[in-house]
Amino acid sequence: MWRAIQSIRFRLALVTYVICSATLLLSVLPILFARTYELHKGIDEQLAARAAGIHDWCEERLDSAAISPVPSIPFPYVSNAQARGPLRSIYHVRVTDSGGGLIYRTQGLIPPSVFLEASADRDGAGAFDERNSEFNFVTVSPQGERGTYRVCRSIIQRKDSGGGDVLVQVARNMSSVHESVQRLWWISLVVLAIAMGAAAPISWLVSGRLLRPIRQIATRVDGLSLATLGDRIETVNESEFGAMVASLNAMLDRLQASFEAQERFIAAVSHELRTPASIILGQAQVLAMQRRSSDEYEKFLVSVQEEVRSMSRTMDSLLTLSKAEAGLPVRMDPCVAVNEVVMDAVARLLPSAAERDVRLVPDLAPSEDGGPEPQVTGNGELFRVMVMNLLRNAVHHAPSGSAVEVSVEVSSTNLTIRVGDRGPGIPDSYAERVFDRFFQVPGVARANAGAGLGLTIVRSVATLHGGEVHVANRKGGGCMFTVVVPLAFDG
Repeated sequence: MWRAIQSIRFRLALVTYVICSATLLLSVLPILFARTYELHKGIDEQLAARAAGIHDWCEERLDSAAISPVPSIPFPYVSNAQARGPLRSIYHVRVTDSGGGLIYRTQGLIPPSVFLEASADRDGAGAFDERNSEFNFVTVSPQGERGTYRVCRSIIQRKDSGGGDVLVQVARNMSSVHESVQRLWWISLVVLAIAMGAAAPISWLVSGRLLRPIRQIATRVDGLSLATLGDRIETVNESEFGAMVASLNAMLDRLQASFEAQERFIAAVSHELRTPASIILGQAQVLAMQRRSSDEYEKFLVSVQEEVRSMSRTMDSLLTLSKAEAGLPVRMDPCVAVNEVVMDAVARLLPSAAERDVRLVPDLAPSEDGGPEPQVTGNGELFRVMVMNLLRNAVHHAPSGSAVEVSVEVSSTNLTIRVGDRGPGIPDSYAERVFDRFFQVPGVARANAGAGLGLTIVRSVATLHGGEVHVANRKGGGCMFTVVVPLAFDG
């Protein structure tokens, strides 16, 4: 139960129900109040119309002669004066002079306290308000009686000095009006209660309908596994759910890329380590067949060391490549001194180059006017790995006694690193494929062949730094690798 209350569907349904209920209340209650006001206003207008007719009839006769009691005169403005049945008690008229003498009244029983006895009586029932010079409306609740009366009063003032004022009073029993208003309110409130009661399940159903795409997405995601990682969630629509599906699909793309990178890493490790492991195992088996001399054991140990170093380089290359290709966060330094990185790579490869009788010839970019060295924004370690792979590749293919040149050049916006050798070069048909994973140029001796990952790492690191790498054959033999990356700018 508590989990259901905490669910998004319950909260969404609750918010929907509150909004619907508030809308119903704000829609119905003003209408009820307005209707009640219109009913009472209509009663006042009807009372005023009758009082105005009697007022005019009496005023015409005030100047000619005194008005005598005429209880039998039917006023045309009091339509129910001679009515029969229930209408007899709706409107009641009473006309009196200043002394309280009766001039006219309608038939029917009415509590005496409803009317003022005389025009001079200002403190009678309901209190007379003289701010309205024409009509005065009051609501009177007779003592000991149920119900109320609405009374309209008007005073006719004589223009001559003789006689006194005439008080015209028209009253209406409000019982039927109150019953109508109460009936209207009860019916409206019952309908409102039914509507609010129906709004609860409707809100629950509507919230469920709105959240149905989320349930469908959750079901689709639950069905994903490593075997179906390539499947994608179908776009629900172009609304917020469509944006959520797009984000989930993008996340699945990244997840799939990570799994594929992991699979490639495992496959590459198993592929590249199979050969050195087989060599070590084969030599060990041959060595174990009979007793060997110390020189043979020493040669075996040297071979094992070489194969282990090869495996270590392969592992480092594979890990670096996987990290770069998977798009994992890589530390980026604001300023990487390229000359320093190149010289460090040269120093690390000097022993390997000396074994092959190959010279490393660096040509660094000079600083302008004694300023700082050329710098790029990136990861210094990856940049060093890129340069070392270029140099290692050049050393492996350079003939004995030759030189490998590495130069750093600076233009207005870019920094260029060139690494050239005097080896056999690369056929034009393989110029772009040399950057593919594990690609080996056909005809290259295994002694000169690497793991097939070095140039792939070079391209990945160059791309990571917003640059590019190209290769071209040199005149006179050999090839030249060119890496172009943007310079780092201050500010």
